[in-house]
Amino acid sequence: HVIIQCFIHAGWKLTYDRYYQDKTRSILRHMLDHLSKDPDLKFCWTEVTYLKQWYSALSADDQASFLKILRNGQLEILSGGWVMPDEAVTHYTAILDQLTEGHLWLQKELSQYYTVRHGMAVDPFGHSPTAAYLLRRSGVSDVIIQRAHFALKKHLALKQQLEFNW
Repeated sequence: HVIIQCFIHAGWKLTYDRYYQDKTRSILRHMLDHLSKDPDLKFCWTEVTYLKQWYSALSADDQASFLKILRNGQLEILSGGWVMPDEAVTHYTAILDQLTEGHLWLQKELSQYYTVRHGMAVDPFGHSPTAAYLLRRSGVSDVIIQRAHFALKKHLALKQQLEFNW
């Protein structure tokens, strides 16, 4: 299976608004259009901050279509954080705040349709056991990670331990 995922910075080379205007809106629009037409397609999203902004601007019909793909399991919201934080350099209270903010919005708006179960940390500029702990305590059972040092990846691959408990 190939599952398409998307990660959009909430401010890196562009401002938050530029990322939303130039990238996020069209990505989420295409996601909704394609998943609505093909029930076999799946898509993963991480940044609740952009999802909230986009969802709030949808028509009632588009919101209903969005909830349908969510309910059908075609869309997975990973981690459920407001953003994907830079784990290794961010204080745990900031990680907790953004995770709480994202989960509260999801609970308020989408809880009858969706619960976050899986996580993704593909661009965090390092990983931290604190972030893994907080995700686990928030109900996330597993996390896909990236940006691990190549020597560590090679070591884990040779020992067939690319799936591991932190």
